[in-house]
Amino acid sequence: MKRLLSLLICFIILILPVSGMASGMTPDGALSIDPAHIYPGMEKSYSQGYTPTVSDGYVKLVLPLVGSVSGGKIRVVPHIPQGGPFASGNYIFDVARKTYSVMNTEGRTENVKAYLVTLDLPIIGAQAGTYEIGFDVSYQTADNTQEQHFALTVTLGSGDESAFLRIADVTITPEAPSGDTEITVTARIANSGTTEARNITVRAASEDGELELTSDLNGAFIESIPAGESAVAEFTFRISNRAADGEHIITIEAVSESASCAGRFRVNVRQPVELAFEPSGMPDKVDAGSTVPQLLTVFNPSCGTAYNVQVKLDMDGVICTSAYFDKILPGEQAEKELKMLITELRGINPYGDTTGAFTVRYEDARGTEKQLTQSIQTRIMQSDELTESEKVAREAEQMKQNTLSKWWISVLAAVAVIAILCSCIITGKFARQIKIK
Repeated sequence: MKRLLSLLICFIILILPVSGMASGMTPDGALSIDPAHIYPGMEKSYSQGYTPTVSDGYVKLVLPLVGSVSGGKIRVVPHIPQGGPFASGNYIFDVARKTYSVMNTEGRTENVKAYLVTLDLPIIGAQAGTYEIGFDVSYQTADNTQEQHFALTVTLGSGDESAFLRIADVTITPEAPSGDTEITVTARIANSGTTEARNITVRAASEDGELELTSDLNGAFIESIPAGESAVAEFTFRISNRAADGEHIITIEAVSESASCAGRFRVNVRQPVELAFEPSGMPDKVDAGSTVPQLLTVFNPSCGTAYNVQVKLDMDGVICTSAYFDKILPGEQAEKELKMLITELRGINPYGDTTGAFTVRYEDARGTEKQLTQSIQTRIMQSDELTESEKVAREAEQMKQNTLSKWWISVLAAVAVIAILCSCIITGKFARQIKIK
């Protein structure tokens, strides 16, 4: 009896209808799905509506990626939905770039270099529904390790004569919204079964709460979807002005009297990255030849990460070290002490007033460069040059020294006169004594 039941389950699995579609491609990465060619394991190209196939209790997934990366090899990490009909396991593997003889959509054979990602995923239960199989693809670039995410949406049918719902496609407009704006999410729900689906409720929600549903919170209601047809449900979300830059997930679920389906879909929010910075302050006067420390603080009050942050000073008469920060996350700050060597001004007069500016250059997650500047000024003085107050004090001291010097000269002159008179008296007296003798 157990053996008969096992054979029956295997038979049901083998006749399950399967469909799939690619989603979640990272547009700014080095790799992309090849839509125009039919690779081994595929009956159609992606542009023709490729669907995974079922054979001997396995779903065969094929993901042809084209592009070029450093080293010609990628690391693939599949993500299998837990609690679904697929066997979990460690499916991490590497894929090398190879040349494949493939057929294009016009029926001609071509040689294409591609990273052909294939996975034979065991089916362990006959559970109808829509499932997303994710693929994290990482590779080495000249600067660091980059990662892209791809996904196949796989739909398993029930194999009986009933309604079978699936999320055929989802459109999100605009495609790259910013904070404090609205997006429209349009989901097309298809009935791939053989009977009519009735009383369908379609709901949508944001997983992180940073996208707020503004349309009907009870969801959209569809009275019926005949077999082989589809219907559209539309939702409006408002993106928080504090939503993080990058990927956010919206879940969509459709439930009828006899069937249900669900899926997760990505919204790429693009928040502007704006930095602010504050130098510790420049003294009003600096001596040529001296070194002045400058503490620089760079803030990121925005919702996006700033990359490759560089700070430089351009100032006549000042040579300054520069600062570099690999990245500054939203809400964080970075500090660095710069050393400024005070030299001399260009031109005829090497000393005097000078003006310069700090320039901060940085990039957002898509490599768009931005910059901001802040002016500073100071006066470069000769190292022995005195301030006005110092000059007044020096002149007063000089006058005092001059007065004291004149007094001593008078005393010395008087002493000299007395000495001369004494000498004359002594000399005269000595001469008279000689005559008397």
